[in-house]
Amino acid sequence: MKITKTQLTQLIKEELNQFFGGSELTPEQQTVTELCGQLTEAVYEMERSNPDMTDTYLILFRALAEKGLNLKFMAGMA
Repeated sequence: MKITKTQLTQLIKEELNQFFGGSELTPEQQTVTELCGQLTEAVYEMERSNPDMTDTYLILFRALAEKGLNLKFMAGMA
């Protein structure tokens, strides 16, 4: 049986949530989690980033910041 990175990530999260009693995600948060997994796989599969994609990245970062993500903190973790 072949498993994708997204599926493996989801399985690990489910197991950790059961083991540690993690919080439940809203349906919208679950959708974002699944789409981020797909996006991550697509980024790893693309050859290189293109300067024409800068606006696309900025739109994503602005949406995340608007929802409360601390971009400076996250950048420090990368």
